[in-house]
Amino acid sequence: MFLILLALIVATIFYSQESKISKLENGIDKLQNELEQVEDKNGYLIGRIAQQEFENIKLLDKVKSQKSKIEELEQQNSNSFTAKVTAYSPLDDVNGINSSGDPTVTATGMQVSRSTVAVDPRKIPYGTKLKIEGFDRTFIAADTGGALRSYKGYAIDIVKPTYNQAIDFGVQYLEVKIIEE
Repeated sequence: MFLILLALIVATIFYSQESKISKLENGIDKLQNELEQVEDKNGYLIGRIAQQEFENIKLLDKVKSQKSKIEELEQQNSNSFTAKVTAYSPLDDVNGINSSGDPTVTATGMQVSRSTVAVDPRKIPYGTKLKIEGFDRTFIAADTGGALRSYKGYAIDIVKPTYNQAIDFGVQYLEVKIIEE
């Protein structure tokens, strides 16, 4: 009888443990299935994020392009613009750059004065009257130079009496207004 009772206890314990193991295995299988579903969703979401980032980059490029076109149109329709303004000293030719021809005469044949400026005539036509930020006088585009013609934006060289004053002026980015009369 004792053996039967012992056998029943062992069988009950074994069955109970087997049932727990079976439940655990079912739970593990269920969790693995849920994990696979989550991984699939994550893969899909990662793909969507990458696609959205690509679309955002394309949109940013479009915005930059449109902004550039708007700025270009505004500059074309405006009488003012920002220019790289430097200085030169044709009458004090310390560096030898101004030594070709008569330093008292501009490329247009005008006399050099504190109101004449050098420009790229393809961008700012000779004879154009300009008001430059920070100056109390009107300038006239009457001269040119190689550095001005090779600059991609607007560039203006103002006349200074001495080479040292021209160097001290340095490079400034100033607002320039075209004076129409």
